[in-house]
Amino acid sequence: MKNIIIFPILILLIMGCQRDKEDYGENNSIPDEKTEEKVQNVDTVKVEDKTTPDIKSEPAKELTNAKQKSVEKLPKIKPTEFSYQMTKAELWDAYNSARVEVNSFKENWDFKGLVNALTRTAEIAQKLERPDIASWQFNNIGYYSIVEFKNRTDYTSRMKDIEVMPYGKEKVQYINETKEILRSEMALLTNAMESLYDAIELDNQAPDMERQKIINSNINFINSIKEFVRE
Repeated sequence: MKNIIIFPILILLIMGCQRDKEDYGENNSIPDEKTEEKVQNVDTVKVEDKTTPDIKSEPAKELTNAKQKSVEKLPKIKPTEFSYQMTKAELWDAYNSARVEVNSFKENWDFKGLVNALTRTAEIAQKLERPDIASWQFNNIGYYSIVEFKNRTDYTSRMKDIEVMPYGKEKVQYINETKEILRSEMALLTNAMESLYDAIELDNQAPDMERQKIINSNINFINSIKEFVRE
């Protein structure tokens, strides 16, 4: 009976994997200062997210691949904790420098470095009193943590295997093995969820329905994994 119950959950997880390869990549053209650039975020049906381009005035939104083992949750710094020791121009310069690091860590996949760089962009955005930008950065930390989780667990390949395997003892065993592998990396999703809740808190200061939808889709993906691995 337990095996029958998990199959609706599997269907949702597999649907998400089937859309993982869709191209929501960054726009090749350089956006102007007020445009919003789509990239990628994860839900149980598709992958999609947001990130910010490297500009000095009104940035926007962000994606990638993975491979590394320790996860650190860096604390969010609230705007009230900042003293303006730098001018706004200097803060934008610092923001854009951090964005260069973000792009480098994405291109040469360094998960720990990427999380640290995104945390810096979020902190600087809060110094600039831009909770909208900071919210995207925390969403992206959550998103890339999900990407890292998928890479470490071979999630996509395993979900596809489960989809095509005929029902029987071998499939049940494979599902149980998959659950154990996913459980072994749940710390990534726990930290991802914390960052996504930080993103929600910041979004509340500058509400955006599209951003809320993306953040919630990432949260829903994590919840679907939690449901799948439950005993």
